This record gives sequence, C-alpha cells and structure tokens, in this order.
Amino acid sequence: MRILVTGGAGFIGSHVADAYVKLGHDVAVLDDLSRGFRDNVNPRARFYREDICDGAAVESVFADFQPEIINHHAAQMDVRRAVREPLLDATINIVGSLNLLEAARKNAASHFIYVSSAGAGYGEPEQLPVPESYPLNPITPYGITKHTVEHYLYTYQRLYGMTYVVLRYGNVYGPRQSSKGEAGVFAMFCEQMLAGMATNCAITYTSTMWLLPTSRPWHTAGEKFSTLPAALRPATTKSFAWFAICWANLKWSPVTYRSAPAKSIASVSTSAKRAGC
Repeated sequence: MRILVTGGAGFIGSHVADAYVKLGHDVAVLDDLSRGFRDNVNPRARFYREDICDGAAVESVFADFQPEIINHHAAQMDVRRAVREPLLDATINIVGSLNLLEAARKNAASHFIYVSSAGAGYGEPEQLPVPESYPLNPITPYGITKHTVEHYLYTYQRLYGMTYVVLRYGNVYGPRQSSKGEAGVFAMFCEQMLAGMATNCAITYTSTMWLLPTSRPWHTAGEKFSTLPAALRPATTKSFAWFAICWANLKWSPVTYRSAPAKSIASVSTSAKRAGC
C-alpha cells in the first residue's frame, strides 16, 4: 500500500516509516525538518520536505504520491511553547491536520491514523491508570489542539466515510530520541547512565507505550513485568500501573500492563549497563 508518514524524520515517525518499508509498503515521508533529521528518513522512502501548514504544498504531495493511508505524526509537540504561543500551536496542530484531511478526502485516501496525546488530553485525572473512556479535560493549549482533531476525524468519517484510528501516546522513549526538550526525560536518564552517572529518578506515573508501526489494532505482547530491567523501573511513593517498553540490547521488548508496589532504584548506572542501554 502507499502510505504517507507525516513527521517521518522525527523520533517516532521515522521508526514507523522504517517498519512500513520493512513490511513491503510504498512509503513517503512528509517533514519540514524543523525538529526531525534527514538522516532519520529511510533511504527506501520518498521524502518531501514540506510544511503541513502549507495547504498548496500538501496538495502537491498528495497529487504526486497518491497515498492510500496517512499516518499523521507531524505536530507542534512542546506544551510550554503552546502556552506561550497558542495561535502557532493551533495553526500547526489543527490547521495543518485539516490540510491533510482535506487532501486525503480530495484524493480518495482510505484510512487516516492520527497520533493524539494521552496525558495532555485527559488533563489532571483523579484515577490511575486512566481508562480510554475517562473524560477528556485538557488543561493546556497543546492538549486542546491535539484532541480537537479527533472530533474532525469523527466528522470526516460521518460525512465522507473516511476510516480512522486515534493513538493516544504517552511517554515514548527509545533510539533516535533527543534528550533536548521536555519529552526527552528517558533519553536524559540513558545519557547519564552511559556516562556512568548514578541517577536516582522518581516517576510517579509513566504511560510509555509500545509503538505499533502498522495499521493493525493496538496491542501489547504477553511479557511479564519482571522482564523490565531494574534500571528502568520508576521509583515511586505509591503503587503504579503502566505500559512500558524495555530497550535492552537495542531491541524493543513490550511489557504488558501491570500494577506493582513501589520500588527503589539502586546503582542505576550498573543496572543500565546490564540492561544494555
């Protein structure tokens, strides 16, 4: 299938594009490289350096590539910047997404995969873990814009029959993640571990999800919680419940949803070496 991955030069999008290529799909990446890197783009994927806010440019990409599926990762993802510049945040996350939806509609694309937000969309929940059915009460401009597009997707399905899937990512971490910025906390810890620095981190709640790079339903593998290296288990003052990915020996190992008592982290740098980080 012809699949367009927006934000495919970024941390998550580039892995998704790689997986599509490996599965034999015809893949194109649309990215303006404002945060992504050209080196992240799979050499077997077509690359369009364009801004999703430029409607004419988006139309040109669709006319040239004729995608059947759109996997939309491109976004303004800095919560603090969204608070400072809400108009910019809305322009990129809402108007940019609408440019893609309109181009998809006009070019008869069949399916739209949209990457939303878990934590920012739900606001400050009063229970953990947060079920998908929990009320959406975003308290930041970023959370508002990411959630707003979900309503447009529902409308486009009703009006035009366009099918869609929404993935509400939590804190994702792994190869190619930058330690610069608010979303790079796990990359920061790994850099400290690799530098031999003992790190005592306290994380009250983590909702890191395994990346599903295809259009199949979201799922997790049946791994046991005990397979998660001690270095990557958060220290908390309460019990915690989470989805997690163990990055051991440069391979993803999905861990199923579990509740567990609080644990402390001892000698993180040593544990990190054992975990292969």
